[in-house]
Amino acid sequence: MQYLSKDNPINSVDFGPLPPNLDRRGVAEEETRRDLAKSYAQLLADAHHEMTDPNNDPAIKVGFATRRIAGITTQAALATEAATKESSAATAANLELQREVRDLTADLKTLTVTLKHLTVGALIFALLACLFAAGQVYYAQSSLSVSKQQLQLQLSPPKPKTP
Repeated sequence: MQYLSKDNPINSVDFGPLPPNLDRRGVAEEETRRDLAKSYAQLLADAHHEMTDPNNDPAIKVGFATRRIAGITTQAALATEAATKESSAATAANLELQREVRDLTADLKTLTVTLKHLTVGALIFALLACLFAAGQVYYAQSSLSVSKQQLQLQLSPPKPKTP
């Protein structure tokens, strides 16, 4: 809120006279409705205005001002109540999100453990596949060596037999 000045006056609402034929309770309720519709600044200005009315004796001035101050206090209490409800709703939503994060974190930990086991299994499988491939290479080289010797024997001219 900006500071009030002649260039930035209080926006006062004029409710006019009270409706006729109201009993004491009706007057109290109408005054309450009107005070709750006013801004804090207007209520404070009303309190100052009533305290400086030269036509009223000091007790009446204090009574009028006290009513306006009670209006300010009531509006502040209602605003605090509304803020508390909003804060409680936000806190409840935050707690729900925290529960979801906790559950997701637990799921992620389980998934991480499972992935570690799968990775170890895949490494073992890859190691076995490498060992099997190495065995195959060794067997193929051995077979090739034997095949080369047999081929050389077949291709070489027969040795003459000596008598």
